[in-house]
Amino acid sequence: MKRCIFCDSILTNRTRSKEHVIPKWILENLEPGFTYDHTGKWTTFPNKPEHIISVRNYSMLSSLLGGVCKSCNEGWMSNLETEFKPIFIALYDEQSPLILTRNQRTVIARWAYKTAITVNYSANYKKIVPLDQIHSFYQNNDLPQNIVVDVAFCKEVGIHHLIGGNRLAIIPDSFKGKEEFLDHSFVVTFQFDHLMIRLSWTPDAKIQVRNIPKITVYRIHPLDQEELLIQYIKDELFDSISHFHFFSTIFVEESIILKSSDIELVVQKLQKLRSDMSF
Repeated sequence: MKRCIFCDSILTNRTRSKEHVIPKWILENLEPGFTYDHTGKWTTFPNKPEHIISVRNYSMLSSLLGGVCKSCNEGWMSNLETEFKPIFIALYDEQSPLILTRNQRTVIARWAYKTAITVNYSANYKKIVPLDQIHSFYQNNDLPQNIVVDVAFCKEVGIHHLIGGNRLAIIPDSFKGKEEFLDHSFVVTFQFDHLMIRLSWTPDAKIQVRNIPKITVYRIHPLDQEELLIQYIKDELFDSISHFHFFSTIFVEESIILKSSDIELVVQKLQKLRSDMSF
């Protein structure tokens, strides 16, 4: 018996709905000329040798998630899209600096989490967002603890999304369950033209998601300040969505104070990994 992944209600022919994985209004607002046909690959990256587990061809124009009820799809999810739309359009306009309020950043973070769920549960990939976490999000109308949302910009234009974990960490060997922690952490990243939105989650509050200070990344959530200025700077762009997704953050145990030499070592390792993986 299938249930709605959000509210856990039983899905019937009468109550079942289909949610566009990437909302149609976003695709309609992008500049013309993008390729919407993609190949979804589930691989063992960054393990070497890289092994392909599953491959599926799909179009973002018609990619749908069927495990949602009409009440969710036509109710709070539709309302969230309505709230997010003017913020996205302002973010997408790279010509003008943008000041985001706390409420606007909360909307971005909630939209990123909702869309990370729809992308994950429609993909030929393991389900990395736990169902109990999704149900809590629906019931409490609030993001799970330890969710981090960042925004950045990219040189390479396109429309993409990446799903996966993050094996890059500075965690003491004494930290219990290190491998389990890394296995259960997840990162989902979206790219719309130059704009990128990345959502990260760690199952332990003692482990922080820190950005490597090489290219400007804007922390949307948690909300540390009343207002946040975001601007597109041509000298502060990532080469591709892969660089932003895989190579610009590390998980760090909160008691560790990173020295500049530590960061340089991490950067060197990341550059070698990027070179090895042809990114």
